[in-house]
Amino acid sequence: MTGSIQQKVAVGVGLVSLIFCLAFGFVYNSINDSTHTRDKIFQSRQILQELNSILINITEAETGQRGYLLTQQPQYLSPYTTAIRQLQHNLDVLQGLAKQDLLLSDQLKLLEPVLNLKLNELQRTVVLNRTHGKEAALQVVMTNEGQKLMDEIHNRIAQTIYLENGVLQSRRQQSQYSQQVTYIALDVSGVVIFFLLGLVYWVVNRENTRREQAQRDLNQLNSVLQKNMALLDSIIENVPGMIFLKDAKELRFQLFNKAAEEVVGFLSEEVLGKNDYDFFPEAQADQFTHKDRETLRLKRLVDIEEEAISTRHGEIRILKTKKVPILDDKGNPAYLLGISQDITEFKQTQEHIEQLNARLERQVTHLNALNKELEAFSYSVSHDLRTPLRSIEGFSQAILESAIEKLDDTEKDYLHRVRNSSQQMAQLIDDILNLSRVTRAELNIEANVDLSEIARDIVKELQNQEPQRQVSVEIEDGILVKGDCGLLKVVLQNLIGNAWKFTSKQPNAFISFENHPKNGTPIYAVHDNGAGFNMAYAEKLFEAFQRLHANKEFPGTGIGLAIVQRIIARHRGQIWGDGDVGTGANFYFTLGNIQQEEVNDDHA
Repeated sequence: MTGSIQQKVAVGVGLVSLIFCLAFGFVYNSINDSTHTRDKIFQSRQILQELNSILINITEAETGQRGYLLTQQPQYLSPYTTAIRQLQHNLDVLQGLAKQDLLLSDQLKLLEPVLNLKLNELQRTVVLNRTHGKEAALQVVMTNEGQKLMDEIHNRIAQTIYLENGVLQSRRQQSQYSQQVTYIALDVSGVVIFFLLGLVYWVVNRENTRREQAQRDLNQLNSVLQKNMALLDSIIENVPGMIFLKDAKELRFQLFNKAAEEVVGFLSEEVLGKNDYDFFPEAQADQFTHKDRETLRLKRLVDIEEEAISTRHGEIRILKTKKVPILDDKGNPAYLLGISQDITEFKQTQEHIEQLNARLERQVTHLNALNKELEAFSYSVSHDLRTPLRSIEGFSQAILESAIEKLDDTEKDYLHRVRNSSQQMAQLIDDILNLSRVTRAELNIEANVDLSEIARDIVKELQNQEPQRQVSVEIEDGILVKGDCGLLKVVLQNLIGNAWKFTSKQPNAFISFENHPKNGTPIYAVHDNGAGFNMAYAEKLFEAFQRLHANKEFPGTGIGLAIVQRIIARHRGQIWGDGDVGTGANFYFTLGNIQQEEVNDDHA
């Protein structure tokens, strides 16, 4: 009989120990999971912060670049340099975080190339400003390439923020679920342990034997229970969320953990036994009490998304709170359990993001207005200026035809000058509009554009216009490129046309078009033995309205090479030239491996 009692007691103690170990293990795992989830939440917040910092820094860099280009004041480069350095730091932080975040890693692979393109564009304009002057740098800015890259950066970062917010929300839900499961597990384990203790006690009393041994067993079980309660108290005390317990009758605090102390600034010794009116402003205390009473009345969980609380030091913190009624054995509320999370920093970050979004929207609106002004200017040039020019030319011609016998040679010369000037002005307007169209026109990329055939057609047209000229022309066969056929034809029309014009005073004129590959990169070149130019002024070659020869000597508007430079730039290429006065000129250009998808994205 004795052995039977001992076995029953041992079984009871063993079950209690097993349940305790299981509960302890479960709680321990839950705490680890909660800690891991909290770290992941912090990581997500850090990612969002770094992404928003990238938006701010790239905008600051562009602002500094534009300020420098427009004012030519070196102090504007200080914010530009600082923003570039901070931007690299942001990327380094994100790359470190991406080692354990596959989603972030994938998004960075999409974002970094666009950022690098934007940084290269900013650096290129600063260098151009130093080496070729303000106009050259502003021409690059006016290509709108920088704005398109900024739009792409905004889209990439917005997509990453959207995805990361989804991950953050999921992690928060997981953390809340883990906490709820932990509390449920503790309650269940406590109930089971108490049940087993009662069973052991009932068995010992029923058998009425070996009372001393039974008492020792009971003391041992009580010790285990105390450890369990101490463990529970420790868990509650060290949980990162704010936890408090109030009695249902007077709503006085019965429990106030360490996280709650840190949030509100009051120690648990000061709070226990008191209610909200002893610490918080009356309006806040009324609000807290109303929610407490509502929770107790409904006898179910009440979720409060946001509530403000005043701390001991006068600071306002924002909490997300869940309140749960603890019912007695009769189903009546005995206590109110509250679990709160301090979301102040999250709200501040959210408001900052909204401010940044509003700022970006204002900038986009401003840029759209500037584009509309440019279109209006082009329309004015195209329509409003042509009418008086046509009138001047028409009336001058009418006078020449109707009163030619009444005019002396000087008067005729005057009228011819008027007509020539109006025609030159009309040509200048056409060239300005062409320059604008080249910048804004959509590219149509073709895989095999035959530059050799285009060059021959251009030379044939020039020979038909001036059949009396004897020019030796050499064109390499089979020069095939990828690009916009129409715009590349404009490039060769200007380059070969210039060669034809500037060799007009050369009795043995020579023009060639060929490919000079270097390190595997094709370099296309137009050579001539014409008037050439002074290399001291080479930086002005591709600036609009900059001419190195007098109009009487070689007529022109000074727009052609500027058009060429913009077309080459839109093809991701480069163009440069060299020459000597009286011996000829050489113009070289390259074309990038541009795809139609890139063109569509840029033009959008």
